[in-house]
Amino acid sequence: QKALVTGATGFIGSNLVRQLKANSFADSIFGLSRSEKGDKKLRDIGVIPIRFDLETGRGDPLPKNFDVVFHLAGKLSGSLVG
Repeated sequence: QKALVTGATGFIGSNLVRQLKANSFADSIFGLSRSEKGDKKLRDIGVIPIRFDLETGRGDPLPKNFDVVFHLAGKLSGSLVG
C-alpha cells in the first residue's frame, strides 16, 4: 500500500505520519515538503519526502497510484493573535 500526506511537515501531518509508520499502515509513505529542513524532518521519521508546493504547483514530479491520500495542507492568512 502507498500513502501520500500533504501537510506532512506541519503539526497535525507530522503526528499523522508518525502514527502511520508506527502502525505499519502502508509499505511506502510519502510526504510533501517545501524545504530541505522539511525533507530532513520527514526522512528522519522514515517518510519519503517529495519537494512540492501546492500553492504554486511547482516541484518534483508526483508519483502516481497512491492507495490513500491524507490532505492536511492548508494556507493560513491574517493574524492568529487577537
